[in-house]
Amino acid sequence: MRRLFALVLVIGLFSGLAAAQSSNIQVEKMMTEPEPLQTGQYATVWFSVTNEGDADAEYVNVTFEDRYPFTLKEDEDRTFRYRTIEPGDTYTSTVTVRVDRTAVSGNESLRFWMSHDHFDGRRSFSLPVEVRDDNTALTVRDVSLPERVVPGSTHRMNVTLQNNANTHFNSIDTRIDLPSEVPIVVSDTNRKRIQQLDGGDAVTLSYQLLIDEDADRGVYSIPITSEYVNIAGTTFSIQESTGVAIGGMTDIEAALERTDIRTDGTRGSVTVRLVNRGQGQAKFVSVDVPEEDENAGYELLSTNDIYIGNMIPDDYQTAEYEVYVEEGQESLTVPVDVSYVNAQGQPVERSFDVTVELYEQSALQQYGFVSSGGSMMPLIVVVLVVIGAGLWYWRRRGA
Repeated sequence: MRRLFALVLVIGLFSGLAAAQSSNIQVEKMMTEPEPLQTGQYATVWFSVTNEGDADAEYVNVTFEDRYPFTLKEDEDRTFRYRTIEPGDTYTSTVTVRVDRTAVSGNESLRFWMSHDHFDGRRSFSLPVEVRDDNTALTVRDVSLPERVVPGSTHRMNVTLQNNANTHFNSIDTRIDLPSEVPIVVSDTNRKRIQQLDGGDAVTLSYQLLIDEDADRGVYSIPITSEYVNIAGTTFSIQESTGVAIGGMTDIEAALERTDIRTDGTRGSVTVRLVNRGQGQAKFVSVDVPEEDENAGYELLSTNDIYIGNMIPDDYQTAEYEVYVEEGQESLTVPVDVSYVNAQGQPVERSFDVTVELYEQSALQQYGFVSSGGSMMPLIVVVLVVIGAGLWYWRRRGA
């Protein structure tokens, strides 16, 4: 009996010890990418499965549950299986989920279910994550402003804000804070406020910009800052910028200034007029008459390349060429190539045709280029000769 009692006692002790040992599976979030999760985008979630108990866990299954606003990415494994997890062991796995585009910024949770042998039923785990819809929901969709402005001018800049979220935003405050080194001021208020902007809507704000008349040529950045409040009462801020170039475009034109060539078969000068009609300076201006071909109808008798130099806005310069016009030509056309470096430092080449009208002798007399009285000279000579002969005859007769 004593031996039997001892055996029962030992068995009872071992049974109690075995009953005291058990596994304890815990599922926890490790990290997410991105952080926080973005609405309408995929996110990768790293989670750990740890046995915090003192007994092995056999055939452990951890399953992700689709629950708004999260759904499993297609072709992703929903259930993760572990043959044996010994006490203190940790396994790391990842799951890729899509965040519904209609989700609102705030705290959400990912739901997982766990089951394993020697564990009755299932156990759920909620992994907390942050969802944000607002950091890119309000954007500057468009900025209307000339790419290039001139000193002393005034321009209206229109800024269009777009609410890309599915909920409205409140107290939208958009301002233009120009640093002191930017030669631009906002002539009216630099801050515009919108009380509410519904999801999917857009609004255009207008600012009057005055360009300093002494502004140096260059490209300047205009910062645009917007602050707004979502429906949860959280304030967000975005910063955008746009660029504007100060300094007008260069525009040189070439045309005929004057000429003393009136008809074919003659030589004379052709003076080309150059005018900078733009608002930017032109540097290294050069005028070139290309080498004439056999059908040009003229021959260049002077140098073909004339260097002008720099031309400021409204500047006026001339280039003169000596030309012989071949006989039988009805008009004279001299091609002129103008090259320069514009206000933006870019090389520019432009071609012009300088045309000189040629006239027949009758047209020259009609337009006054040649005096019609010149045709009376032979008659005057004849009359003088007759008068002289008459005087000679009269003197000789009187003698």
